[in-house]
Formats: sequence, structure tokens, C-alpha cells
Amino acid sequence: MSEVIAGGLYDQWIEYVFNRPITPNGWYFDFDLDAEPFEASPSEATKLVAETCKRAETDLIKFSDEQVDAGLNFIFNDACSRVVFDIKDLSVPDALRLECIDAIYSLYEGCYRLRCTESLSHLNEKPDTPLNNSCYMLWDVSALAFWKDDQKMYYSAVISLLGRVLNIPHQACMESALHGLGHIYDDAPEEVEAVIDAWLRANKTQRPELLTYAKAARVGHVQ
Repeated sequence: MSEVIAGGLYDQWIEYVFNRPITPNGWYFDFDLDAEPFEASPSEATKLVAETCKRAETDLIKFSDEQVDAGLNFIFNDACSRVVFDIKDLSVPDALRLECIDAIYSLYEGCYRLRCTESLSHLNEKPDTPLNNSCYMLWDVSALAFWKDDQKMYYSAVISLLGRVLNIPHQACMESALHGLGHIYDDAPEEVEAVIDAWLRANKTQRPELLTYAKAARVGHVQ
């Protein structure tokens, strides 16, 4: 069992991130709440994010979609917190960082697949939950989609992850993966093309609009 769970830090983290009132701009921007920073080292923060993703299906169920959406923005949106910069901190071992990236698959499988509607955000189809926007924008707002020249292996890790997400039978998950791959295209074009080409050959969706989006993502034409 991870020490962040055994030591109780994980439970404190889940309450800190998700058990929050809903505010118009997110609790992390509401100065009236006066939220003290969560104390964790970069390696501890990386472990906490990995465990949150791995246990998303069971541990986030008690929170509303709005609370989960705000919490995931806090974790992944680098405008909302420094959590992703902790994950990228040079003190974090490569193996732990790669484990955290890989764990994001469980967030898709255990949260987004179960709680998002199958609407397509790039077409402005209106979902019943704010989690669709969180799902769609994950790789647009997170520094985990961008790495330095001497960290190319992390592009491969993210692309591998998104290739797995593309095979989740849920339109919003597929769209999110394509969105992320489109943003990474300029840094790893051949890998992105290979993953999307394999998905197109497998014919995983019945939505022609998503096939069109995949072809745009294949050459980096996403917003």
C-alpha cells in the first residue's frame, strides 16, 4: 500500500481537493475561502495524483460532478494550482512520474467514461455535466502535455496513454484523446500519426464528425 494512503495523507488530500463548495470561478480562486496550501513534497503530490486517478471510480463517487470538475481543474489545470508543476519537478523520479501519467487512464475509465455524456465538445454539443469540459480540455490546460527537449520520453508516455484512451468505447473520451494528440503533434508527429491511423483503421466510432476530428488531430489542427 502506498505510504500516502497508509499515512492518511491521501484521505486529507481527497477532502482538500474535492470536498469544497461550488463557486462561480472555482474554490481555488475564491479568496473568501482562504484555503491554506496543501503541504506535500513534489514526489508526494505525484503519488497523490496517481492514487486519485487509480481510485477515481470509488473515491470520487461521493462528490457531485461539479465538485469533481473543480477538483480535477485544481489538479491538472496549471492556471489553478502548481500541482502539475510538482509532478514535473526534477526531484520526482522518472518511474514515479511515468506511473502517474499511466494512472490517468483510470481517471478516464473510472470517472469520465461513467460520468460524462457522449456529446462532442468541439461541436459545442451541450452535455448534462461540467465533467465533459474537464475531459475535453485536460490536455489543453495542463503542462503535462508539454515537455523539454531532453524529456522526449514523456511525449511517448502521454501518446501511449492517449492511444489506450482512444479505445475506451465512449465518444467524449475518444474526443479528449484526439484533442490531446492534436496538441502534441508538433513535438512528436510520427508517433501521433501512428496512433491515430491505427484507431482510424479499427473504426471505433460511428460518429462521422469524430472521424473528421481525428483526421484534423492527425496533422495538429485542433484548438
